[in-house]
Amino acid sequence: MSGAFWRRAPRPLRRGLGFMLAIGLLLGLAGLVAAWVVPLPARLSVPGSSVIRWRDGSVATLGLSPDQRWRLDVRPDQVDPAYVEALIRLEDRRFWWHPGVDPLAIARAAVLDLLAGRVVSGGSTITMQVARLCQPRPRTLRSKIIEAARAVQLELRLDKEQILSAYLALAPYGGNIEGVEAASLAWFGHSADHLAPAEIATLLAIPQSPAARAPSPDNLDRLRAARGEVARRLLRAGLLEPHLAQADEAPGAQGSAQGSAQGLVSAEQVLARIEATPLPQARLPLPRAAPHVAAWLLAGQSAGGTSIMTTLDRGTQFVVERTVQSAIPQLLRHGIRDLSVVVVENDSGDLAALVGGANFWADSPGAQIPSFTVPRSPGSALKPVLYTRAIDRGIALPETLVVDAPVHYGGYSPENYDGSYDGLVSLEDALSRSLNVPFVRLLQRVGVEPFLGDLRALGVRSLDPKPGHYGLSAIVGGVEITPLEMAGIYSALARGGAFLPLRWRLDAPHSAPQRVFSQAAIWLTARALGRRDRPDFPARQYLSAAPRFVRWKTGTSFGNRDAWAVGWGARYTVVVWLGNLDRQPSAWLVGATSAGPLLFDLVDALHDGQPSDPGAKDRAPSGLTTVSVCALSGKLAGEHCPQRRTALAVAAHVPPKVCDLHHQVELDRATGLRVGPGCRDGRDTTREVRVLWPSAVRRWLVDRDLAVATAPPLAPACIQAARGAGLTILSPVAGQEAVLIPGLSAESQEFPLRAQAAPGELTWFVDGERVGVASADAPVWWEPRPGSHRVLVMDSSGRSASTKLDVRRGGASLGLFR
Repeated sequence: MSGAFWRRAPRPLRRGLGFMLAIGLLLGLAGLVAAWVVPLPARLSVPGSSVIRWRDGSVATLGLSPDQRWRLDVRPDQVDPAYVEALIRLEDRRFWWHPGVDPLAIARAAVLDLLAGRVVSGGSTITMQVARLCQPRPRTLRSKIIEAARAVQLELRLDKEQILSAYLALAPYGGNIEGVEAASLAWFGHSADHLAPAEIATLLAIPQSPAARAPSPDNLDRLRAARGEVARRLLRAGLLEPHLAQADEAPGAQGSAQGSAQGLVSAEQVLARIEATPLPQARLPLPRAAPHVAAWLLAGQSAGGTSIMTTLDRGTQFVVERTVQSAIPQLLRHGIRDLSVVVVENDSGDLAALVGGANFWADSPGAQIPSFTVPRSPGSALKPVLYTRAIDRGIALPETLVVDAPVHYGGYSPENYDGSYDGLVSLEDALSRSLNVPFVRLLQRVGVEPFLGDLRALGVRSLDPKPGHYGLSAIVGGVEITPLEMAGIYSALARGGAFLPLRWRLDAPHSAPQRVFSQAAIWLTARALGRRDRPDFPARQYLSAAPRFVRWKTGTSFGNRDAWAVGWGARYTVVVWLGNLDRQPSAWLVGATSAGPLLFDLVDALHDGQPSDPGAKDRAPSGLTTVSVCALSGKLAGEHCPQRRTALAVAAHVPPKVCDLHHQVELDRATGLRVGPGCRDGRDTTREVRVLWPSAVRRWLVDRDLAVATAPPLAPACIQAARGAGLTILSPVAGQEAVLIPGLSAESQEFPLRAQAAPGELTWFVDGERVGVASADAPVWWEPRPGSHRVLVMDSSGRSASTKLDVRRGGASLGLFR
């Protein structure tokens, strides 16, 4: 309206037009205010289905949304671009620029409806359809006006990407299936990120009339006709381009036109192929893989809409599940209902596969419990941790002989699994054969709390924090840990002693590895765990294909309630736990019998028996050094050891103790009796080296009527001299003060208790507590603790001697016994 017209217009007209303009402005302003004041439809904020995804982004498990629908939130860039382009061309070609209502589309729809004499086109935009999906109403003019108003509000409050995302998530596909992603999974069994032309046409046809076109035998003809019509419209618009189908897939393509010669087909051929593609007639099972993992990750997520990208690898998970399923029938026959398998990538600490039970859907108590989170007794499976600590701290060497004979600690008397004993065995043999008694004795030397500290440093969080809660039985199953924690322990061993927290979410940050043990100590532990001459090696030892580079350990809990097999190869650490969550025992719950074979089947299935560098596992790391040890005791060779050999030790912590089995004795050549400084005068003597076993071994030999190697008896004159001297404490000497060296553990500063006495056994007491029994010529080692102590020794005839020993902590400088 020009200024001249406005000036020439009659005054009443000008006033009327001005009034109408003001009313229009006020109405527009009120509309803008209402658009921001009136809440958006509540359904836009209803969460979708919870989803657990594999590491590649594909769906592993899908759950119902809070409103009991299968609906996945999805962005336009997560859907096949050809589908998005076809949707906009088919439903709302001016979507990207109109304000929610398309006047041209409404006018066109009105003309078509008038010409047809019925409603054939509604003129609704995608935005208006979102408004209708959020608040369904009868198809009336009033409803159209409300939807148009809502559409304008949506355009003011949301951007185009958000509106299109809402449509992609809410579009109806029959029943309780909503959204293109859920529909693609339900009807085609895969995600909507890659769709074939026939699938695009089907997914566009169903929402136009979901009740009449949702795939079913009754709707088959209607859906086929609708799909063909949609395909024709898209092909006329130049969509569903011919390059989507290759000429060599089309019948008779060899004789087609130039496009065929270039590997393309015509629109007619594409249409024919779409119409020939079978339609889905029923909903496929929606993804429900790794149900125990999903239940674990979604625990407490009641609101729905949770999307978790896991580190689980789909291929690895399926291999593990298939291997486990083949073992389940035999396990059930032996009364074993529950199991867990954990597979960890050694380099990253990422979980690659996780199985939490035999059958999540079984109608049995505990079937839905993810057993990989349940603390269970590990049996002997933690012995490699103690073994590594003892080597790493210089307490023992793999070759060191340790006592394997009955022992009693108050009310606790550990036993080996088979009830037999060997007297003395090397520490490496004790680990390979999983002997209990040597490791209980070793734990006494190392200390329970330091051992528990190592477990905590390796990620174990299920331990009771109360000091003194655990005793020496901790090394043979007296603690409980979860399979996940066991995987953290052994993956650290596989990593050369560096601990990484397990990672099961792809969005979780990577942690820096924390060194717990030296690589040198781990190498020695791995050498022992790689031995094949072991009682827990499965029957597959006769197969040449048995994996060479696997290091493993089994464990069986007291009462046959848990069976473990844990090992690592070139890429993975694998944990197998078998048992019953209600703690029902089974005679077949033995690590070597049941869990071990499954472990090796898994390693074989994962092709993890051969490292990329076959020699890497055999090369000793730089932190090892060669030491000379007694060929018999395995301790550092003493001056009296007749035979020696070399052994590897951690260079920074070589065990300081020398061989205590070989002793030099002075003998009377004429009688063969032992003499000493006080009774050798006038005798022709010689010196010989004899082996004197520890008192515990001697008692064990005597109990079994076996020959006991002892020193020759003293000559009668020497006995009288010894008796005349009485019983005298040589160490500690009267008035001696012991100062503990700062920075060293008490167990590495054991104090020798020695006495001069007649031949026989001496019993030693400190503060009234018996600390050991030994022959008169052998020391008893006592772990000192700060304070003033009364040391007493008693011989077999009842004579005794005592002395006082003060022990204090040293200062910052080096302390000494003095």
